[in-house]
Amino acid sequence: PRFSERSWDTSSKSSLNSRILTLSRPAYVQAIFDALDVQGVGRLGPKELMRFATASGFNGSEKDWAQEYVVISQLYGWDQNKGLDLAGFQTFVDDGDSVGYNDDEELAALLRALKEPAKSHKRRDTELASTTVGSVPDFNMVFFNLMDRNQDGVIDRA
Repeated sequence: PRFSERSWDTSSKSSLNSRILTLSRPAYVQAIFDALDVQGVGRLGPKELMRFATASGFNGSEKDWAQEYVVISQLYGWDQNKGLDLAGFQTFVDDGDSVGYNDDEELAALLRALKEPAKSHKRRDTELASTTVGSVPDFNMVFFNLMDRNQDGVIDRA
């Protein structure tokens, strides 16, 4: 089989079909790509694609995803070390035979789901802003935490 079907649950997609569309398909794909590309490097690696896969119905483990990523990368000709760019992501999402395919309504729901963690940042920002800063190192830590949106230990690009 092209993909390890046991790790993908497509039944959850049907509940997404009642969503209202407001963007074109290419705009949704671009917005989803941008939401996944938290480092702003213009490429999605296995970690970023796992977020997409999980939101699309993949329910396997990280080990399962590592294997799936290799299979998908080989199938689409992606460089596994570089990840895929927007054009590769567009191809993956638009291929009706791919497990990455989502119809327009599903893309709209996926974008909303991927954007939801941003709400927690606002809450975290408020908590950090209310922290009493007693020294320059404390201030630096608060500032760093505000700028590290995805909490990966690296200041994120705007």
